[in-house]
Amino acid sequence: MIPVSIGNPHLVVFVPEVSNTILESLGPFLATHSGLSNGANVQLVGPLVGNRLEAAIWERGVGPTSASGTSACAVAVAAIWSKKLDPGAVMIDTIGGSLEVHVNAELEVVLRGPVTEVCTGTLI
Repeated sequence: MIPVSIGNPHLVVFVPEVSNTILESLGPFLATHSGLSNGANVQLVGPLVGNRLEAAIWERGVGPTSASGTSACAVAVAAIWSKKLDPGAVMIDTIGGSLEVHVNAELEVVLRGPVTEVCTGTLI
């Protein structure tokens, strides 16, 4: 488990396999763990394939989440900080799509990815 702050708290956990069953089991427990004063968003991250990582996301106070920019950044930083990857471009795949995260040796981050409107509304 690697704690990462991207302006909000994250807990990145590298696992042998990413599954909804594991996310549903570990997500709520880790997101509200007593060792985390304000809780954290949790990312379960599968094995590395080239520079790609698969991640499942549990957002504190929300639950399973299909995609998250800060989660993708946290996963990339954790992979580089833990020396699973060298600094550079990392692709983070989630059920909501893929995001490209560039992380340099100083752990500075640039996020790139598509933006898709998922709903609209009217404020009355």
